[in-house]
Amino acid sequence: GLYAQAHAGRVFEGVAVGGVRVGGMTEAEARTTIDASWRAWAAEPLTLEAGGATFPLVPANAGIALDLDGTVERAMRVGRDGPVWERSRAWGRGLVAGVRLPLVVAVDPAAAPLALAAAAPGVARPPDDARVAMDAVGAPALIPDADGVAIDAGTTLAAVAERARALSN
Repeated sequence: GLYAQAHAGRVFEGVAVGGVRVGGMTEAEARTTIDASWRAWAAEPLTLEAGGATFPLVPANAGIALDLDGTVERAMRVGRDGPVWERSRAWGRGLVAGVRLPLVVAVDPAAAPLALAAAAPGVARPPDDARVAMDAVGAPALIPDADGVAIDAGTTLAAVAERARALSN
């Protein structure tokens, strides 16, 4: 009970969110710390690989946003839910092994695919069917088909969002 009282209005010890230690911080301090870490991470370009080439994608410009309220609320709830026995186990787990929580992030379904297309121009292309064309001397020549390439925006953005949740630079 004394431990809980000592942490009134504070995140319990050992809690980290998205790789950022916030244990012992007030809600406002945790909010500021998490937001600063997120902004720094989201401003750095990630390297995407497609079609044998690499392309930078800045998460902040790709429709990936932090739900700061939801993230801080999740950190504040650790050790505050359930019966006393469950809460005390959460306190102990935090003190001994730490409690690692993911960030709460959202992906804008309209902005993100546009950002991907802009980040990797020329990667996506439709398939080209085989055809016969006339060569330079007027003889028919077979032009083979070419596979198309598509960007799977859903899978790519899910991977970027997962990386954002962990802030695993």
